[in-house]
Amino acid sequence: MGNRMRKNIIFIAISFLFAAILYPQDSRLQQESDSLFAAGVKLYKQGKYEEAIPLFAVSDSMDKAEMDSADVRRDYSAMWLAHCYKNIGQKELADSIYSPLYDAPVDRRLTVVSDSLTNLANRSDSLAQKIALLKKVAAVEAKELGEAHYWRKNTISSLAFSQLLAKDTAGVSETFDEMYRISVLNNSLRFNENFLTYVFACILQKNMPAEEYSAVREKMIYVASLSKAETDGSLWSLLLKNKITSLQNVGKDDEAYAVVEDAYAGMRATGVVNANMFEISSLLGTALARKFMKSKDTTERDGIDKRRMWLYNDMLEMSERLWGNKSFEYGVVLNKIANTNLGMGKALDREKGRRMLLQAFDLITDSANVVSHPFDAVSVMEGAYHPFDVAGAGEEFVEYSWRVVNIIEKTFGKDLIDISGLKGRLADELCSSRNVEYRKQGIAIYTELIESNSGNPRKLLDY
Repeated sequence: MGNRMRKNIIFIAISFLFAAILYPQDSRLQQESDSLFAAGVKLYKQGKYEEAIPLFAVSDSMDKAEMDSADVRRDYSAMWLAHCYKNIGQKELADSIYSPLYDAPVDRRLTVVSDSLTNLANRSDSLAQKIALLKKVAAVEAKELGEAHYWRKNTISSLAFSQLLAKDTAGVSETFDEMYRISVLNNSLRFNENFLTYVFACILQKNMPAEEYSAVREKMIYVASLSKAETDGSLWSLLLKNKITSLQNVGKDDEAYAVVEDAYAGMRATGVVNANMFEISSLLGTALARKFMKSKDTTERDGIDKRRMWLYNDMLEMSERLWGNKSFEYGVVLNKIANTNLGMGKALDREKGRRMLLQAFDLITDSANVVSHPFDAVSVMEGAYHPFDVAGAGEEFVEYSWRVVNIIEKTFGKDLIDISGLKGRLADELCSSRNVEYRKQGIAIYTELIESNSGNPRKLLDY
């Protein structure tokens, strides 16, 4: 008998031994649950969802009584019960029982060995042992459930995370490739969120060599282009932002600009319009603004301005298509266009910029938009102090700032979101006003900020 065959036999024997230890068959309650589960699965596959519901409900209550909360086998009956409710049109009830609901529930009779190994991995204090066990789980799941099954995707995501913690660069690289292969097999964003999240810490770190970045570029662009109908925030843009910021922090602005230009060109070549494309365009706009500020050449600055204006108008169309022309995102792009116009020399451009600025902040400070984007709303409002000053719209800045402050404090309270910076800007503007009431309001805000920062000498100096 060959060594490989002998090792396989030993591995299978040990796996079943673990399963026997973790899931003892002499438990009458567990045997009853298994019988109910099997009968429920049979009815489910016949489309008899309502008949299957009470079977899965009783099986689930038995599982909850028999297994602790850390046991990965505890929620299988709940999963099937939720799918039954989903299939009879009770989606909200289904979501309250088990979430997320995938395309189909998993038959726990196929996952006895892989679940026993997963439980062992979860309970292990050794990263090396955890990694070894998760690799075995992935191998068993590939055989029992299929290479591209979402259960296996979860295992591989956990494996990647453990390898990151162990600083196993070679292992992460292999798992990265396997995650990418699964994303191609499924062509689904669901298989890419964890994929991108877990590679984040090691793929685009500040010290990542250029050749390594080039090696993953095509894969990243492919993954970013999959979310054709997605309008949620983009992990890909976070990856790029991490890379770009780290380069800028060490004075490598030209290299940072080249990275974002490359990503923009790659995404544009796919023809896809999604949140990823929007965020990457925004990063390019910021990079162009930095390039404009550094340039001393009038011709070059004019060229950059024209490029920025074209880019922002393109982003305006994107934001309207993805979120609508009343959205926070649409307002943010209008603000970018307004700032560009305000920076131009002609009076006509500045007047246009002023009108656009007010239009933008009508949207940005809309109550629903502030509630859905509280941190971004505060950040954008803080950064608007200078543009409003250039536009001669100090009173409007005060009005919009008060609006954001009131919405934030009314919705989230005074402690959850830090708005001290915005309040400081607001106090500055109020105290510089000729209006006596405005000055009183500004002094009141300064007093509040001083009192709330009494234990922070550095902040006190600011106020």
